[in-house]
Amino acid sequence: MRMEFIREQLEEIHPPELDIKPSVLQQIQIRKQNHKRRIKRRIQISAAAALLVIIIGTAQFNQVMAIAENVYRNIQIPLKNEILVINDDLEMVPIKVGNLTWVGKKPKRVGSKLYTDIIAAEDELKINVLQNTMSYESVARRQVPFLYFEERNIAQLLLGEFFIGDLKNFSETILDNGDRQLSYSTDHDSIYKSPVSMSVLFFTGKGANYETDNWDIYDYDEKYISPVNGITAYLLTNTFQVESGEERLLIYAADNTTDKITVFVHDNLFYTISGNIPSSEVKKIIDSFVIE
Repeated sequence: MRMEFIREQLEEIHPPELDIKPSVLQQIQIRKQNHKRRIKRRIQISAAAALLVIIIGTAQFNQVMAIAENVYRNIQIPLKNEILVINDDLEMVPIKVGNLTWVGKKPKRVGSKLYTDIIAAEDELKINVLQNTMSYESVARRQVPFLYFEERNIAQLLLGEFFIGDLKNFSETILDNGDRQLSYSTDHDSIYKSPVSMSVLFFTGKGANYETDNWDIYDYDEKYISPVNGITAYLLTNTFQVESGEERLLIYAADNTTDKITVFVHDNLFYTISGNIPSSEVKKIIDSFVIE
């Protein structure tokens, strides 16, 4: 077929005229605008939802980080043959203590204070020390020394002669300078060879792991879970040997060492009990703590 003939046929074709009313055109325009608005609204909703997820996620992350920064993950106790790790998170306990006596220079200085009793210490430090039905009530209403190690963010209460057990003729005298003078006696059948002390340690700032010092003459003995109050305690035994019983008694008298150290954690406080008593007596002390 020749091209001239094809062109002639195409010229004879006339498409029908479309008569679209203005109202119809207006409706088409409105639908286009509504469609654009719906797309825009969907985009806005999606963006808001994404932003909300980010905000919630960030808040939760910050909360977790804040908690993580406020606890010591665990307590590490280097012993003679191993390292005992106590996995109890301890939250920091911020404190404001007045009238401290400082020794040393910043930032390694140590502050000290003497509380009239444990109640006064609890009130100022905002802590609760566990009561024990076997503890000894001092004539001096249990004066409590307090130490604050500024650089390490560690605070400690020292409760000396906290348990006296079956010590005979135990007495104390308050000297003119305020010091306490103790006297007692033992015999072959005495369970207690000397008073048993307790300390309570807590952290005043954030940190990682806490490692105890100078416990390498002790070895891990056993883990004891009290059936009375549920406390989980770790008993450590002194492995240091001396040549004679007399020499050992002299060391005890000088208060240079103890047979047993027992540690446990409760309510952000790290307890240490030390004394020359058998494990069976240590367990009685643990059972005697009162948890309300």
